[in-house]
Amino acid sequence: MNQFSISFVSPMFNEVENIGNTIARASKLARELTNDYEIVVVDDASTDKSVETVKAIAEKDSHIKIICLKANTMIGGAIKEGFKNASKDVIIYIDSDFPAREDDIKKAFIAMTACFNGK
Repeated sequence: MNQFSISFVSPMFNEVENIGNTIARASKLARELTNDYEIVVVDDASTDKSVETVKAIAEKDSHIKIICLKANTMIGGAIKEGFKNASKDVIIYIDSDFPAREDDIKKAFIAMTACFNGK
């Protein structure tokens, strides 16, 4: 288990169909990488039920944080707000539809933390 903590940051706009699966995949991956993690979802003023979906998940899992922006920022503000609110050693950006492969994220996390270890 890696000694470094990880924040997954995911901006979200009208992702009710994807966000639950994204949080589940990110949570599973985070638990494989470290014991200390968080998933920061930043809602970019969604008009669907995305926020309610994330809040319901967050009520059952303290690793999930949701930040709600009052106005749509066209993704840039959501990413900025997510990075500003991430509190762990390593921050990994992930789109709310989770287009990345878990193995690629694992490799990147291991490579980043190896740099901190002087390897």
